Amino acid sequence: MLIDIGNTRIKWKFVSEEGASPVCDAAHIGEDLQALLSRQWGAEEKPDRILVSNVAGEGVAEALNRWAHQHWDMAAEFLVSPAEGCGVTNSYITPSQLGIDRWLTLIAAHQNYTEPVCIVDAGTALTVDVLDQQGVHHGGLILPGLTLMRDSLQMRTKIPQVTDRAKGSLLADNTSSAVLSASLHASVALIEKVMRQWQEEHDRKLMLVITGSDARVIADELTIAYQLEPDLVMQGLELLATTEVDAC
Repeated sequence: MLIDIGNTRIKWKFVSEEGASPVCDAAHIGEDLQALLSRQWGAEEKPDRILVSNVAGEGVAEALNRWAHQHWDMAAEFLVSPAEGCGVTNSYITPSQLGIDRWLTLIAAHQNYTEPVCIVDAGTALTVDVLDQQGVHHGGLILPGLTLMRDSLQMRTKIPQVTDRAKGSLLADNTSSAVLSASLHASVALIEKVMRQWQEEHDRKLMLVITGSDARVIADELTIAYQLEPDLVMQGLELLATTEVDAC
């Protein structure tokens, strides 16, 4: 069983020698996790192994492990980013501080592409990571995702709640659209700057790979080529689950 716990949603799938199940997901933010897992997994057969990518904190990890012990009499394996693995070298001074979701996108992208890549994961947070063709991670960036950017602005100012979700022109004629447009185009501008600066410094283009819940929204505003990769984190989890440890 492969589980990806993000800041607001939990995704899972099952893999076996016969193949893989579709990815399922549910919102966990504000939910009683024990009750949520019982609704979603109560009828599932006990897996042989549970691999987990968790960026939602220790409380969520403890709740999941408690459920697994109570219902399947087993413990989940919570992954931590290593210094290297699956042909990828982690650039962080303290490797474990690189979010496990980012590490999994790196190893999945390295498996999928032979050229240097810029990986954008557009979820609750928006992360940008660059990986060269040798599998060396060149570092990355983190900023609030689109919704979080808008919500944080509204929490700290008197700007009214954003209700407009329709795509309009860059310069808006109302406050709601101004917040919506600015958050979107700020993200797009950062991505395009990373792509442009890499090419200037290395005289070689990057392949832009976008994943996450807001991937399509951001991709539609880009002026450069890109590849959409739904569930890239889950691809990395499956790679770890189905590859010999020595090879990874």
